[in-house]
Amino acid sequence: SLERVDLAAATWVTAAQPWTAAHDDKGSPGAGYGATLPPTVTPEPGASPVPTSTPPGLFPTVTPAPGADPVASPTALPAAWETGALGGALQIEEVYAQGSDAEFVVLTNVGSTPREVTGYMVGDAEAPGDSEGMYLLPDGATVEGGALYVLARNAAGFVARFGRLPDAEFEASRADVPDLRRVTRLGKGKLALNDGGDEVVLLDPAGKLLDAVAYGNGAYASLSLDGPFDPPASLSLQRVPGADMATTSDVRHRFVAASPEPFERRSLPLASAQEPVWLERGYQAVWGSLGGASNFSDGYTAPPHYVLAQAAAQGLDFMAIADPVVAQAVTAGGARRIAAWRWTDGDGEAVVYDGNPPADRSQAALEASLAGTAAPWQMVRPIEHMPVAPLLVAAKGDPPSSLNAWFDAWRSGGVPALPAGNSNPDLPGAPVFAPRYTGLAVLMTDETGLRDALYARRGWVTSSPGMWLTMLAEEAGGQPRWMGEWLEPANAVTVHIHYGDRSGDVAGLAIWQDGRPIHRLDIPPADGRWTVTIPAVPGAIFTAVATQFDGDFAVTAPFFVRAGAGGMPVLNEVLPAPRNDYNRDGIVDSEDEYVELYNPNADPILLTGWQLLDG
Repeated sequence: SLERVDLAAATWVTAAQPWTAAHDDKGSPGAGYGATLPPTVTPEPGASPVPTSTPPGLFPTVTPAPGADPVASPTALPAAWETGALGGALQIEEVYAQGSDAEFVVLTNVGSTPREVTGYMVGDAEAPGDSEGMYLLPDGATVEGGALYVLARNAAGFVARFGRLPDAEFEASRADVPDLRRVTRLGKGKLALNDGGDEVVLLDPAGKLLDAVAYGNGAYASLSLDGPFDPPASLSLQRVPGADMATTSDVRHRFVAASPEPFERRSLPLASAQEPVWLERGYQAVWGSLGGASNFSDGYTAPPHYVLAQAAAQGLDFMAIADPVVAQAVTAGGARRIAAWRWTDGDGEAVVYDGNPPADRSQAALEASLAGTAAPWQMVRPIEHMPVAPLLVAAKGDPPSSLNAWFDAWRSGGVPALPAGNSNPDLPGAPVFAPRYTGLAVLMTDETGLRDALYARRGWVTSSPGMWLTMLAEEAGGQPRWMGEWLEPANAVTVHIHYGDRSGDVAGLAIWQDGRPIHRLDIPPADGRWTVTIPAVPGAIFTAVATQFDGDFAVTAPFFVRAGAGGMPVLNEVLPAPRNDYNRDGIVDSEDEYVELYNPNADPILLTGWQLLDG
């Protein structure tokens, strides 16, 4: 071997001592000059410091036992990264793994004072000494409080994609960007983030782990992380405030998947300040989602606490985050959360509103859980041999132009179920198209009040938070009934419609019965209230619909009219040869003939399906 004997100058000698008694080759692999590294040498002015492959004092040099092969184990590297001060000021802010030339890692200083980062290391080695890469941050580099430090794999490719220079690069591509030095004892390869899954680690100068993230099929367990977090392709992982490696090991709580933004810090959005909307009889309008999802569902992009924060920022008051497991948010705040979990099996899907999903996910266990808890639930997709959910219906349909799917679902379910809006708020990397949210009329805005409204089916579905639509009926004697209830058959029922929108947008109103509109009001009064009298036909289903000019809509839970005693209309009068112009078209002809029907019963009769023939 040729051995260095002076770290301050390129002085070399030919080795004279055998490796071991078992080797003929001469040299001392695994031992630096003088067996231990000398003190740091201060270079002459203008001279370049000599790079070292391992920071001084990182791991001790080991003297091999007699007969041992020092090449096989040159130093005592631990099997896993030893933990340092987790949750400190320097943390991983963003990781982007798509496209080799555009890959980057961003660090951030979450503290308020500058942080000198000489000796800190970054790489994708899941364990010390593996085949991936570890790199030293530039000597003398400082990260200001609240600032970012951008590390590109290839600065030239990075600039072509993002338009700005990074602070340093892993691969030499531009002379005006510092190159990171490899620490070959800790990572034998080079950083190359795998699109399908990998890890990024941050070490302090002593080689202790400060922060780590894994994604896709990365080695979570090797870094004491939980997952998996498998974000959609083309998105980066971005740190979300409120959770770090010290507070949770689960990556799904710590990162959101979003379009890469290497020069921006992700923050928690603030809730929008809104005045309460008061409805009839002391009730208040609230809006939310009854079927949202977080990183704990496949294909979604945000931690639970970030979903709740975005919901509150976008005007939602509550969120049922219905993942397969109930993952509690790591921080308080945001929209009020309704405990929920999602059940799937083949094509069937249900959302159950409690916080105790059974370990057994069979259909039999689902049915037993519903029977035992009496929790409200919705059938999102039909489940074979399972009755329709009694409280909520998640029909697709094409409102407001067609409500056939909803009337079919109401008819088959046999109850005036609340149409469920299940959309997430808009999230980075996951915008919501054709959103549907749920509005509720509540007496209290806590979870008890929300659940009371769910059980009563007292609400509406809308494409826009802030739009409200209620329907209140007065039966004989003035008895009020909220949408989502049954009415007794009657020749006349007074129905009160109340519409409004925080935006001030107007809407056309309509009452639909059995799949078609029967009354319309193109422009509601200034106070948004419309009163109409209609017959409560036995077996009929009717609902209120509001449609804005931009296509936003709201549809209430329906009224069901109970079946009456039965009965049929009779032919009461026929005029076959008229002598007067009854239709007032100026001509007396066969168009003036008429047939009169009579209902001799106490209850109204729905004429849908009846036929009048002249044969």
